[in-house]
Amino acid sequence: MSDRSEHGTVLTYDPIEFPFSTVVAKILDTPDLEKIHELNRRADVDNHDQDSDDHSIFYREYDQVRDLYDRFLVEWILPQYGEDLAVQRVPTFRVHRPGSVAVSEFHKDSDYNHQPATLNYWLPLTRAYGTNSMWIEDSPGSDTFSPAVVEPGEVFRFDAVNNRHGNYPNDTDTSRVSFDFRAIPLRLFVDEGKSTVNAKRRMDLSGYYRRLNADGQFAS
Repeated sequence: MSDRSEHGTVLTYDPIEFPFSTVVAKILDTPDLEKIHELNRRADVDNHDQDSDDHSIFYREYDQVRDLYDRFLVEWILPQYGEDLAVQRVPTFRVHRPGSVAVSEFHKDSDYNHQPATLNYWLPLTRAYGTNSMWIEDSPGSDTFSPAVVEPGEVFRFDAVNNRHGNYPNDTDTSRVSFDFRAIPLRLFVDEGKSTVNAKRRMDLSGYYRRLNADGQFAS
């Protein structure tokens, strides 16, 4: 584990034990995720963050990722807390192609109904650097931003609820592919009756989240 910024922490995992990049590259039928833009698939339309052929393929084939992701939550995320958690049921997939953005606006997750005790885990499947990365506010309200510099085999953990974050147009020649997810200690989790802003999915333990018990068993 190493700190590389004031706004988050870089954590390392074993990419051989958890081969996310290999599995996702197979799903997306590419030998090199950094060159996924060369496949000339349909990109995001009008900056709709989840509207591209790559997103459609990832979610359609998510069963090929599910067991690996769930095991990662149990074996890698849970030990960081040692208590019952609410964890995001399906991670959010991102593709940041050259000349484009991966999210449509700089924002705080509190703008999208996420609750205060949430921590975000951002897991790049390719190199994340410069303008192909995510940029995060140096401190809440500072209006100054720095990029998260992260490699495959690393996860960037940060407070997305209070720190604005987003993307600039990617002026590198490589695509950044990543996914992200959220975890909340169950004792701090509150079902506020809210839903996700875009997909309108209930943000409770039967919808957007699921319960992961301290013994490593999912409740649903």
